[in-house]
Amino acid sequence: MLNQRDIKTNETVLSGDVGIENYDGDNTPRVISITGATVDSSTTIDGFTVTKAHYRKLAGFDYTNGGIFISWRESLRQKL
Repeated sequence: MLNQRDIKTNETVLSGDVGIENYDGDNTPRVISITGATVDSSTTIDGFTVTKAHYRKLAGFDYTNGGIFISWRESLRQKL
């Protein structure tokens, strides 16, 4: 049950720290990516600590977002 969770005691960390440990230059720019038609106003990300994502340009893409990237239709943006 959600109300029984103790996220302070049982933290779930999703880290972008890949490659050389504690070197930010090789960290992934996105730890969570949610895209496409399945994203709607009921989409929930809950109970995670997202850490150590790293901004960079990679293969022509400019990853200006933080550790979480969410892409949805413009009409849905008004509902979130």
